[in-house]
Amino acid sequence: MSATETTRFERAAQIEATDVDLVGQMKAEVRSQSDQDKTYTVDLQEKSCTCPDHVFRGTTCKHMARCANLIGMFELPEN
Repeated sequence: MSATETTRFERAAQIEATDVDLVGQMKAEVRSQSDQDKTYTVDLQEKSCTCPDHVFRGTTCKHMARCANLIGMFELPEN
């Protein structure tokens, strides 16, 4: 795991479970840590999140990592 990935997973751990609303088997709404009025949609099956980090970088973001952790996933599913 790269240093960037480690940092991302450390940030994911800071997201409170109460800030994640599971809306399906592999989908969730996650409240932004910087703006509690903003939410991001995570779809683990599609490996997507609507946050700027994922949209612009195309990598696993802290929201995706936190959702995967909450439902007991250690790796995101293959497409």
